[in-house]
Amino acid sequence: MGIWIQFKGLKSFNKAARDLFQRIQSIDGNNHPETLCRMYIINAGSGFRLLWNTVKSFLDPKTTAKINVLGNKYQSKLLEIIDARVFRRYL
Repeated sequence: MGIWIQFKGLKSFNKAARDLFQRIQSIDGNNHPETLCRMYIINAGSGFRLLWNTVKSFLDPKTTAKINVLGNKYQSKLLEIIDARVFRRYL
């Protein structure tokens, strides 16, 4: 299972987005604590990275170690783990 999150700027990380992120993390953590293999958040700007450094302190360290926050030069990193044919389908 893959979760694609493409960050569109700090304004898009509003209360509804924060609540959704927390609900997903809570449901996953409570019901499937070890099922997350990796998560990549792409197009994350400096504002999100600053926010992420705060948010991740509230999450389980095992979970945060699996979450990768990438800027706008994410393609090469994702191509290391995703077949190029599959990757290009989602761009």
